Amino acid sequence: MSTEDSDTLLRHERRSTSDPIALMGARLAPAYAGGTGSLSGQDYRSGALSTDEAFDRLCAGVGAFLRGYVRTVDTTNRAVGLFAMYLLFAMMAILTYAMVANVIIKSPAIWVMEMAQFTMAAYYLLGGGFSFQDDAHVRMDVFRDRWSPRTKYIVDAITDVILLFYMGVLVNGAISSAHYALEFHQKNYTAWAPPMAPIKIVMAIGILLMTLQILARMIRDVAGAFGKELR
Repeated sequence: MSTEDSDTLLRHERRSTSDPIALMGARLAPAYAGGTGSLSGQDYRSGALSTDEAFDRLCAGVGAFLRGYVRTVDTTNRAVGLFAMYLLFAMMAILTYAMVANVIIKSPAIWVMEMAQFTMAAYYLLGGGFSFQDDAHVRMDVFRDRWSPRTKYIVDAITDVILLFYMGVLVNGAISSAHYALEFHQKNYTAWAPPMAPIKIVMAIGILLMTLQILARMIRDVAGAFGKELR
């Protein structure tokens, strides 16, 4: 190895040991060219990546993680939303039974109305994340149609941040309420007196899934504002 190569290697080692980003790529020795000769990965003893290479790998890893998160949340909310869709038929069956019991059998059931209410609550809470995913919520487009795609992404990202704060308050309240119902065996103050823990747990799950979906949408909007499509 020439004196010039030795000096180049020494300077590179000093820069690598003082640069935490470069040291992230240790054990992955890239080829290093300097002076009149070139140093292969085997010759380069520290095996540290350069700052640019380590930063590129870090960005690639973060991007892969964000894509995985978005896909996982989308898949989960779609599956839960499709399940929640059939709860509407369950509610219709309960109300049909109530009509038959009142009119034909002349023996009204005390549980049907509350059960229908619980089923309806589970329907729209578990399906909330699916609705966010398909952008099916009501929104006023008075000015939105005139904006450029980048402006839409930026405004949507700001809206998502506000929604996340609101949903965070709801998640905290839902978990606290479900914990109270479980700890004290809370029951509804009606003739049927059903336990409240099951429906409160379902509500907490639905609100949490909506929060995760809003976070996934915010990630998409931020990526879109920077001109990148995240799917």
